Order: sequence, then C-alpha cells, then structure tokens
Amino acid sequence: MVIDDESTGRVNVRATSTGVALQLTFTADETVRTTMATTAVPGGTPLNFFQLGGAYHVTGTVAGRQIDFTARGSAETFKPR
Repeated sequence: MVIDDESTGRVNVRATSTGVALQLTFTADETVRTTMATTAVPGGTPLNFFQLGGAYHVTGTVAGRQIDFTARGSAETFKPR
C-alpha cells in the first residue's frame, strides 16, 4: 500500500495484493483543524488534528471484478504545525 498525502486537500492511496488492485482518492472540501499542544514529544513539534469531510473515489479490481464508485465520507489525521 502506498499513501500520498503531500497535496493539500487530497489523499491518494494505491493498494495491490493477490486479486486486488485499487486506487482511492479522497478530496476534502471541509476541514476542521485543532491545535494539539499536548501532542509534542520533548523537543518535538506539536501536531495539529485535522477532521476532513469530502468525497472518496475508488477504482480498480477486486477478485476479477471492476469497481468504480464515488461516496461521501470523512477522515482524520495528525500533521506537524
């Protein structure tokens, strides 16, 4: 599995295994950021907590069946300030 979250507002995930080849793209259109001072390790950078709302688009094959769908969803993550 490869996760690319370098682009602001977008997360791309590629997953491959026996019988599975999927590409998932999450595009955020709502973001709530919460500063989390208590997440810093000594001498480290505090993290922000992000709650995201948006659309998931999934394409690929599972067990030989083609899939392609879009659905509304949410995600959460921590990122350095």
